[in-house]
Amino acid sequence: MTRNYRKNQNMKSIRYLIITALTVLLSLTAYCQNNSPEQKPNTTYVADKKAKKDYKVVKTAKDEESINSTQNFRIAKKRLVKIVSKLENPQTLYCGCDIIIKKNGYLPDLESCGYKVRKNKKRASRIEAEHMMPAHEFGGQRECWLTGKRSNCERTDVKYQEMEGDLHNLYPAVGEVNGDRKNYKYAQSVNGHSPYGKCQMVIDTKRQRVMIPDRAKGQVARAYLYMSERYNIALSNDQKNLFNQWNNHFKPTKNECLYNELVAKEQGNDNPFVTKKCKN
Repeated sequence: MTRNYRKNQNMKSIRYLIITALTVLLSLTAYCQNNSPEQKPNTTYVADKKAKKDYKVVKTAKDEESINSTQNFRIAKKRLVKIVSKLENPQTLYCGCDIIIKKNGYLPDLESCGYKVRKNKKRASRIEAEHMMPAHEFGGQRECWLTGKRSNCERTDVKYQEMEGDLHNLYPAVGEVNGDRKNYKYAQSVNGHSPYGKCQMVIDTKRQRVMIPDRAKGQVARAYLYMSERYNIALSNDQKNLFNQWNNHFKPTKNECLYNELVAKEQGNDNPFVTKKCKN
């Protein structure tokens, strides 16, 4: 009886050990399956996100070279700083704020022009490269824009990149004013008052028109006439009349003439409308 008892106890112990071993084995198998590389969505997502980020960087650099190695907006903004630093007491396009040249860029001296921040202090404290003829006007009817807006044009359209990076259509402006102007067209007069202090820039958001200070009218007109002629961009009769009037009435400053010469050296072509006026 004692032997049978011991035998039964040993069998129970063996069964217990077997069951325990099987339980551990099943647990390990489940753990390995749940934590295998194929079953780790978070790890895979992070890896894919990183790869996507790296791909974007490579793609952007590649696009810059393949589209146009000498002229696009990214490159133009860097060249703009260098060119403006060579001007005599440079000032922003619309408001005439003194431009403070820094080692890696430039800033507007808002006090020098009596500028009052309308709303966006952060953007008002920086300078942005203003397209006098906005991107929507020279690119809005292109196939790349109709199928994928501006970002698509920047990636795929060689001619658009050239236009967007043309320095004759770019000039430093207070960032807030650049943002508020959007792609509104210029007008001789609009309703309203300037919210920017002494900077007489009036924006009519209802009509989507902008009245700019006299100091900028000649330069803006010559940029528009240049873009229209060089890239075969149609202007309305009202635009032609307005810009021809401004071109004739507001002569280029010394800095506008110098800017034209510096851009010609950097980009390889001048703005003939500026060149002609500077010779007279």
